[in-house]
Amino acid sequence: MATYINQIFLGIFLLVNLIVGLRASRGIKNMDEYALANRGISGLVLVITLTATLVDPNIMFIKMSYRRGIIMLLHPLALGIASCLLGYVVFPKLIRFEEVYTMPAIMGKMYGVFARWVAVLVATLFSLFTMTAHIITFSEIASVFGFSAPWFILSMGLLITIYTCLGGVRAVSMTDVLQFVVVLIGFVCFFVAILCYGGGLSSMLDKLPAKKKLLSFSQHPKFVHRLYLTFFWDFWPVLLLTPPIIQRVLMTRHRQHIGRMFASFSIYYFLLQIVLLAVGLALWSAEYVPKSSKELTLDKIVKLVSDSSVAQLLFVLAICAIIMSSVDSFLNALGIIWVTDVLVPLGSFCNKRIDAIRWTRICSFLLGCACTLYASYACSAKRFEVLGYGWIVFSAITVPFVMGVLGFSCSPRLFAMTILS
Repeated sequence: MATYINQIFLGIFLLVNLIVGLRASRGIKNMDEYALANRGISGLVLVITLTATLVDPNIMFIKMSYRRGIIMLLHPLALGIASCLLGYVVFPKLIRFEEVYTMPAIMGKMYGVFARWVAVLVATLFSLFTMTAHIITFSEIASVFGFSAPWFILSMGLLITIYTCLGGVRAVSMTDVLQFVVVLIGFVCFFVAILCYGGGLSSMLDKLPAKKKLLSFSQHPKFVHRLYLTFFWDFWPVLLLTPPIIQRVLMTRHRQHIGRMFASFSIYYFLLQIVLLAVGLALWSAEYVPKSSKELTLDKIVKLVSDSSVAQLLFVLAICAIIMSSVDSFLNALGIIWVTDVLVPLGSFCNKRIDAIRWTRICSFLLGCACTLYASYACSAKRFEVLGYGWIVFSAITVPFVMGVLGFSCSPRLFAMTILS
């Protein structure tokens, strides 16, 4: 697949993203525009940017679907239920926090200055781990296109950093729309190509190994284990309480729109995961069936439809788009946190005025470069070990955050107790 034509199409896709991001950066005059787009982004765009941010930028769900079957649909189902509960019960109460842009600022209003600084630290660690882990995934795309992994990671990280730090959340949202369209087209075309290559849907179902019970829920050998993970993990989705998601909620102009936004997201997310599940199951109908899910690297998956170079290209571009949409969202949210929750308070303490937009762009640029440099250095590292550290750290503040938003007694003592527990 490492042909000049495919590399040219990749370059065009990246150039279009850069142009869209730079155009969105024009006319930004204050932090309301930079951080919340003046709450003027439409509900459909907010749903798309939510979905693009939350879809895992990897082929892990395809791998798990290949190995586990339709039982993997418990994950998007549980996440959809949790998102609806948060959208209708918890997130509408965030509207009462005026003149805030970040999750740490909300924590500070609920629990005090100490909680705000703890939230800044935890959000920083989580966002850095998440961005680094996702940027590392570019190494798989580099191998498909025949690029050097470290140099490709550096190039992609710099491109994302440039349009994110200049255009703010408006650039992130507009590029998310473009990337989401590429994701839908890429996944659907790849699934159709696998079906055609394997002889159709009936042929694909016939080739599924009966002993693995891939089309069964209750009779699946891993049903109890998957149900346990669904109940104790997916119903308390840490990812739905991360800084970029809270930022999307604060971008909503009306309280009643929040519930509909997350309900729509749950539907879009579930349908997208069905497509990924279908791709995973369709791999059993390919001429070469991997012996285990560990063999399903991106390079090997695209070779399963070697007769369709268009489907290969679109699928890899879709994976690239998912990574970009996740990294730019976390980078934008983290840069805003560091200025509004760290530099501005320090400036007020020292009686110095801080140019918030200028310093947010500087912080975003420095943070993006730091993650990119480390990812290029550790491009062969295990991605999910890096990501796991961030999830463990961030989960500590989600409980006091939800309790405070719901109106429970907000005190530093309650915050400390929930953190320690």
